[in-house]
Amino acid sequence: MGDWLREAREDIRLQGALSQDAVDWLRNGRRPDDLYRGQKLLDAQGWAARNMASTEEMAFIEASYAGQQSHEQAEKDRQARELELAKQAATNAQRAEAAEKDRAVRFEQSARKSTRRARTAVWFAAVALVGIIVALIVVMSAGTSTTTANNQLGTATFAQGQAIAAANDSRTQIAAVNATLTPVYAGLATAMGMAFDNMYYSTMVPRIGGFPPTLANPLNVEQKYTASTAIAAAYQRTPISTIDAKGLAMVLVPPGCFLMGDAAQPHASPVTEICFDQPFWIDKFDVTNAAFDAFVKAGGYVDDANWTQSGIAWRKMAGDNSTEQTDRLKTTSCTDVSETDTQPVICVTWYESYAYCHWRGLRLPTESEWEYAARGPANRIFPWGDTFVEDNAVYNDNSGGKTAKVGSKPNGSSWVGALDMTGNVWQWVQSSYQLYPYKTNDGRNNTNADSQRVMRGGSWNLNPMVRTAYRLWNLPNYVGFPYVGFRCARST
Repeated sequence: MGDWLREAREDIRLQGALSQDAVDWLRNGRRPDDLYRGQKLLDAQGWAARNMASTEEMAFIEASYAGQQSHEQAEKDRQARELELAKQAATNAQRAEAAEKDRAVRFEQSARKSTRRARTAVWFAAVALVGIIVALIVVMSAGTSTTTANNQLGTATFAQGQAIAAANDSRTQIAAVNATLTPVYAGLATAMGMAFDNMYYSTMVPRIGGFPPTLANPLNVEQKYTASTAIAAAYQRTPISTIDAKGLAMVLVPPGCFLMGDAAQPHASPVTEICFDQPFWIDKFDVTNAAFDAFVKAGGYVDDANWTQSGIAWRKMAGDNSTEQTDRLKTTSCTDVSETDTQPVICVTWYESYAYCHWRGLRLPTESEWEYAARGPANRIFPWGDTFVEDNAVYNDNSGGKTAKVGSKPNGSSWVGALDMTGNVWQWVQSSYQLYPYKTNDGRNNTNADSQRVMRGGSWNLNPMVRTAYRLWNLPNYVGFPYVGFRCARST
């Protein structure tokens, strides 16, 4: 009760601030300086995901998000310009080096000619005093020319050192950027024929801005070729699917590595390399109303063996009668959004999601498993790539205010064949909410902990949160949430 009150008060505070700021923004003629950035924007988006925002509030949040995206793009453009300047500096330094060396060679040749003339003059010095005087003059001139030539050689050597240093610095930057920009061609996979599960170099080829600079290592040509081939092999593979004991489709997620998180999101950074030595299975679709009804009708809902201890205590608060708890799934706030058998079940708690998966002999996916299945070794921003495509996800601009049939956006499939990994409904995962870096052994995947649990994927009423790295969280007993569902997973 204490946690609920604290969250309720925080929601009220956020709504009051958001409402007033939205009004001020409109009154001031939509001034960009009034928009949210950073953590304030994340908090506002999180509030909007848990509550029904007004038209003015949603307009303010969307404008804030667009402004932040524009700022981030401007920063990327600035970095690209700086890189281009570094490349030009390296080229100019190399040209300067060549020019200095050319001048030094000409001075050295001149000095050698002067030295030969001086030697000739010495021979004539014995003939006449005048000849000696002339010879001395020539020798002095030759010495001056030699000194000048040596100085020029020294200057050229220094210029060469500077050029090499500048070129090395720029080559390091260029190699790092080229590694991130290496295109993934299907032909590479065919040419190399390498198994993906052994190609962990693929983690060195993430998208630009998707990791902290400290994780970027320059790749030589062979490594870049190998990494590209590994990613090509992963994304060109034919998805493998199966039907489980309950008649539901699952897809296989092969072993490999990826960079988990997003450096641009405070709740999803720092980015961490996560590797899977073994494959695992994940549901191809979100759990539907029909599938969850089968669980209730089969008696799985009231079987304590399917629940955590905290879940049992929560369920028995309503008298341990399945209909008293599940009747809320048939309330208008839920059925107006998801009514048919083929739409995803919503308004379920984390406890119920856990119990359902256990009834199927499965479990909820961990947060890292979910993200890896959604984005793959190239760390895609969206399941299908790095550019948002409106027709690939069910979100606020095309949902019509409700969920869609599961799998209705086949072009939005992830690299392993999982559908609706972004949009339609949020999905509970096994992991509790903890700050990054993500660690698999820090207790966040303890199913008996009574802490807040993470939801992934965005939903039908949102736009900015459909990215694969975005995180949301809530208490495991949170009920009546018409935006959240789930899917199950299992180890091989």
